[in-house]
Amino acid sequence: MGKFNIYFRQKHFFLFLLCFCSSCVLVNFKQPQPIDTINEKMYPRALQGSFVSQDNDTITIGESSFKIGLQQSRDKLESYLSDTSVLRKDNNYFFLNLKNDSLWNIYVLKIQNDSTFSVLTIDASNVAKIERLTKITGVKVMTDGKDKIDGYIVNPTKPEFYNMIDDTLFEETIKCKRIK
Repeated sequence: MGKFNIYFRQKHFFLFLLCFCSSCVLVNFKQPQPIDTINEKMYPRALQGSFVSQDNDTITIGESSFKIGLQQSRDKLESYLSDTSVLRKDNNYFFLNLKNDSLWNIYVLKIQNDSTFSVLTIDASNVAKIERLTKITGVKVMTDGKDKIDGYIVNPTKPEFYNMIDDTLFEETIKCKRIK
């Protein structure tokens, strides 16, 4: 598979997660999070396996891959750990960092027990959450040139990033139950 095909698949995977996990307005990060944390070489055994979401979409996580099968359209999207798909672990969380152009989107993976995990994201369409975010770190607004907000850009320090988590800016958007 050529580099273009991997990038093309990665781009589609990102676009899917964008709409699957949150509003279409995102909080974008300038660098993978948490900063100063090593990249994992593979997904942990506790996350490996086949899962189903509350919308009956299937999620299959292998040693280095994350695949999603969409129930409604029967499409399958996949991402492999690479320099544009980075997994980090810190404290009790795993952080899936997906690069989109020059910015990163962060998905917090929280293992709840041997059979379930949740994906947490920031709902950037929630004005109160964005107001709370601006009290934690600097926020740049991205617009479409016609005053419509396309997203936000942040570059938090590690303590600021954990303040974002502690302040529940990241909230559960997908809950997955193990089927295999």
